[in-house]
Amino acid sequence: MLKKFLFVLLMFSVIPIFGCQKKTKEVKLVPENYKDWAMTASNLNYPIPGHENHYRQIFINKKGEEVKTEKKNGRLYYNYPKGTIIIKEIYPTLNPSKDDRSISLTVMIKDPENSLSRDGWVWVLKTNYRL
Repeated sequence: MLKKFLFVLLMFSVIPIFGCQKKTKEVKLVPENYKDWAMTASNLNYPIPGHENHYRQIFINKKGEEVKTEKKNGRLYYNYPKGTIIIKEIYPTLNPSKDDRSISLTVMIKDPENSLSRDGWVWVLKTNYRL
């Protein structure tokens, strides 16, 4: 009986502690206005290894337009500044109609200090995404 009383007492003292925690702010990884950004290329309607046979539209934010190039050993490197966001809309076919909507988004965020980054980029994939 005493164990049951102590358990109930403990539960009623712990529940308010968890209920009073600060709510974390939701971070939007896909800015709503990205379609207003510059497009990096047009007519990406050809297969690229690793990208399957899907049409792609690629958008880049203003920060990404500040990219600097560097040539090393005959190879061109693109150094995007921190804060660059690149969004790729992926469509179901190589030649979508005007009525087709994207099926997924691939988002790249340049944030080298983020613990989730890979080679300085945080990757986000939204599948079955409908615009």
